[in-house]
Amino acid sequence: MPVSGAAFASTPWAFPAIEAAPEPPRGSVTLVRQLDPLTRDYVATKRDFERTTETRQRVLLALTTTRGSSPVLRDLGLRMPESLDENLIRAEVRRSLDRLLTERAIVVRDIQVERGALGRVEVVVTYAPVGAAANDSVRVRF
Repeated sequence: MPVSGAAFASTPWAFPAIEAAPEPPRGSVTLVRQLDPLTRDYVATKRDFERTTETRQRVLLALTTTRGSSPVLRDLGLRMPESLDENLIRAEVRRSLDRLLTERAIVVRDIQVERGALGRVEVVVTYAPVGAAANDSVRVRF
């Protein structure tokens, strides 16, 4: 199910019920609004929003969402370990991408953990969408 895969419907009692949205066709490249990993807001140009692939946005959402904060997908997201051990961070990043890995939407090539100033951590995930020859990467700061 896509990250944004929930739609609301009405029941006979007029209470909203959550239903899964239909899956997009496999193999098609869907362009969606691009998210800025630092501000976690849409990237806008003068006239419209910038676009990116659905796979890239799903990777970015998996890395920037706090696990347990989504009412629909409770296992979506990342929970940073209390210890800034690079192996623990890599394991947690891989766990946050588990949904995409089990769907075989991406293949993770590399996870780099870089320590910044004042205890900040930057994670760079290099991945390849299944069926694509070129790698893509996402950089997120925590």
